[in-house]
Amino acid sequence: MLQYRAGDPDAFHTLYFRYHNKLHRFVTRALAGRRSEADEVFQETWLAVIRGRGRYSPSSTFASYLFGIAHRRAADHWRRRYREWSATPPESGTLGKVEAVSPLTDSVERSLSNAQLGAAMLAAVGNLPEEQRTAFLLRAEGGLSLAEIAQITGVVQETVKSRLRYALDKLRTALESWQ
Repeated sequence: MLQYRAGDPDAFHTLYFRYHNKLHRFVTRALAGRRSEADEVFQETWLAVIRGRGRYSPSSTFASYLFGIAHRRAADHWRRRYREWSATPPESGTLGKVEAVSPLTDSVERSLSNAQLGAAMLAAVGNLPEEQRTAFLLRAEGGLSLAEIAQITGVVQETVKSRLRYALDKLRTALESWQ
């Protein structure tokens, strides 16, 4: 990021290709599988990186910086949606829909099983309370440390540990039939 800040456009390409898959998965899951909305937040996040490159300060890892922006953009999105829902409630059953991407595998049965497990996992993650889902996704998709997650979410590390523990317990319970 320091190279990009100094004006090296190739450095941005390196950053983008290093983090785009992880970031897109994080944003998609943070927005409960709403792909078009996730694409929008994903783009907003990278635009914020581009626009803020001159202000970037390496006080933490670039991953922490990037996922922090994405977390704030996703939270802003949910706030906007809440205001819209308050004015016009969504149709029944539309809040919990999660789109699943079937993984590439070498057999149809395995692919079907993995797709079903993936869909169940996405649904279980989507059903977590927002704070637990965010902590879980920052750890699982972003690979961030407890300290980085604490910094991004504005809580102490012990709270992050608790949120992760509760999230994992809920996910284990939700996915018991797959064990």
